[in-house]
Amino acid sequence: MTLSVTDLSITTEQGSSLLSGCSWEVETGGRLGIIGESGSGKSLTSLAILGLLPDGLTASGSVMLDGRELLSLSEREKRRFRGSRIAMIFQEPLTSLDPLMKVGEQIAGPIRLHHKVSRQASRARAGELLRQVALNDRVANSYPWQLSGGQRQRVAIAMALGCEPDVLIADEPTTALDVTVQADILSLLSELITETGSTLVFITHDLPVIAQVSEDLVVMKDGRVVERTTVHRALTNPGDPYTARLIEAARHVSFAKPDGVQATEPAEEKTHER
Repeated sequence: MTLSVTDLSITTEQGSSLLSGCSWEVETGGRLGIIGESGSGKSLTSLAILGLLPDGLTASGSVMLDGRELLSLSEREKRRFRGSRIAMIFQEPLTSLDPLMKVGEQIAGPIRLHHKVSRQASRARAGELLRQVALNDRVANSYPWQLSGGQRQRVAIAMALGCEPDVLIADEPTTALDVTVQADILSLLSELITETGSTLVFITHDLPVIAQVSEDLVVMKDGRVVERTTVHRALTNPGDPYTARLIEAARHVSFAKPDGVQATEPAEEKTHER
């Protein structure tokens, strides 16, 4: 199930260009990282692939999945593709999950929709998925706001993988988490991708993070792809000056306070399970 993006561009109603001529490809089971600073067009690319661009933005070019053009799909066809063929994990699940619906049902609902199974079967599958992401069955009866950030992200991963998508897009899924929970989520995501055989597109501005989960790399700047390479080659011999600057900046990141005391990452918020 090759995902191929060719000359993808996004413009506003006024004709301003937000994304221009972006091209890359990831083969079945591959792991592609997309990196760049805020405003580089990473998230816009993922929204265009899913057909979720905000009103007033128009995508042109081509996005092909297994030989089928996604940009020309009708809205009804796009809804069938989302979840079942391509799924997405968003940066902050507290805003993407329904705060008024228990998480078990949020996982089970798409399974019923795409796989046409009974309510009982979908709930049983939701329980299996929660255990797969190291959450207990009680979490199914909790609301998103009752869970910690790490637990919510695990729920989001379970929901994204529930319909067994061919392609999983993860848009900065660990940015809001502290460093310890971040490591756990990255390890879990990598294991699940290996088990399911899904293709992974991982979007982030954090080079050390992308090095843990991706093999191939797309570097974006100002709405353009400036380099298409491997993670190893980018780290050892970057081909574009911008890639070199990103790597150099990552090497100099420090959490030291001005007084020399080592800073700590913010603590994970408390958990409130039912």
